[in-house]
Amino acid sequence: MLDVTEQLRRYGDAVTATVDAVPAADVGSISTEPTRRRRPVWQPLLAAAAAVGLVAGGLWFATSSSDPPSPSSEPSSAEPKITTGSGPGIELLDPGPLTPRADAAVAWTGEELMVWGGDIEAANQGLPGPDRHYGAGAAYNPATREWRRMADGPVPTNAETPLAVATDRGVVIARGTSVALWDPKTNTWRKLDDAPSAVTDLTSTGTEVVSVSVNAALDLGTGRWQSLPEPPLKLERPVAVWTGAELVVVGQLSFYEPGAVAFDPERGNWRELPTPPALNPAALSADRDGDRVIFVDYEMHVAAYRRDAGTDAWRVLPSVPARFYEDSPTLASVPPAIIVRTGAAVVVRGPNNIWTPVPKDELEFRGWATAVAPAGTARDRASLFVFGITPTGENRLALVDPERLAESARTLQVGVVSVRLPADAKLTRSAYDDAERGPGGHVQVLVELSTPTANCTVTSTSGGIAPTGPWAPTDAGGGTWSAQATSTDRVQVTCADPGTAKEIVDATRLPPSPG
Repeated sequence: MLDVTEQLRRYGDAVTATVDAVPAADVGSISTEPTRRRRPVWQPLLAAAAAVGLVAGGLWFATSSSDPPSPSSEPSSAEPKITTGSGPGIELLDPGPLTPRADAAVAWTGEELMVWGGDIEAANQGLPGPDRHYGAGAAYNPATREWRRMADGPVPTNAETPLAVATDRGVVIARGTSVALWDPKTNTWRKLDDAPSAVTDLTSTGTEVVSVSVNAALDLGTGRWQSLPEPPLKLERPVAVWTGAELVVVGQLSFYEPGAVAFDPERGNWRELPTPPALNPAALSADRDGDRVIFVDYEMHVAAYRRDAGTDAWRVLPSVPARFYEDSPTLASVPPAIIVRTGAAVVVRGPNNIWTPVPKDELEFRGWATAVAPAGTARDRASLFVFGITPTGENRLALVDPERLAESARTLQVGVVSVRLPADAKLTRSAYDDAERGPGGHVQVLVELSTPTANCTVTSTSGGIAPTGPWAPTDAGGGTWSAQATSTDRVQVTCADPGTAKEIVDATRLPPSPG
């Protein structure tokens, strides 16, 4: 585990160095008066607190394995398109016939979402009973909105995390060293050779399936594994993405130090890549995004790799605006958007290259398993299937349009805290005052929200910072605050460091306009 101070320093530096500033016309001059699982932290305020004894407060005003059979067993030949209407970009679908589970292997076959295996880690997930593991599977067709049960297969039920990858021959499923191919057209299985060691990653190159964790490629015709040459770097916890020409891999050289390599299957050789910038390799997620590969680490740093005209290039992108939470991230590219799920937030980066925190109530899954359906398959726009279990232990399946979700999420970002706005609220001004100090010489930061309707609701997702003023906690951890709304709702922060105060104001963005 990283040293806490170092975690906060790194995350605070990354966020404040990459945020977009508010236009000058939107910044006013304001004279202010002073007025869990693992616990998340709010940056950059808490980092400043560790260094200079920060005093901070915020104020939000507001109102207040025995699975039943599925309906069908054969895939449909109907064109698999659905619409989600003009809603907020999330459609909750039939969660299916499987026993509740997290950490399932999922894959989009081109017509169906396949879900297989999974587990319940009872203590870690806060659920009753012992740990349990599952081997059954089912497939969901969004055109007919029906599930069908998969035939029993040769992959065992055990404590290993299952993996799946779709190919033109079917879906390859691996669990531990056991590997098999499921054919969605015939609902039949073919046992393939066992892997040389436990498989922790699978990537399809179009002609074969590669596992960096076992340094071998699987020939789907023969069902046999072929060892690859030794890579120039030995990487732990590798994350691999196929670019269409090569396999790009990032992993650990040491706990703090990342390394990167690329494999060209046509030439059959590896090459070392430049060191990825700003990434902590302890926990990574990645996906292909057009002609580049995007990586995010569990400190929310983001970097992109692209090979152009024979030159390898890395670029640091703005960090995900979420509080640090020691949890493995999940990143998915759903053109033209990118969606990232961390332990504390769900955030979308749209075509405007701005990260937008989105309401995550309906996406409060454990054991996120995702599959991207390209445009023209599940629906006209690219979309994301998310499967997992709710905090109370029921299966949940959602179809997500990240771009529409970001457009409809009227959120105001203050530093790394997100505030959901009522429909009639708008940001009027924000400022920091270095001249007129509060008690103890602290700088005041003030954000004003105009709320024409008195009975509106503004909620925050902040935790760990003691609020001030007429507030009342609405959850046990005090992470959501509620009070009677007035004509002007305020978010107020007190900072000992003028630089920190200005950075928070610079990170404040106008919410998208309604409609």
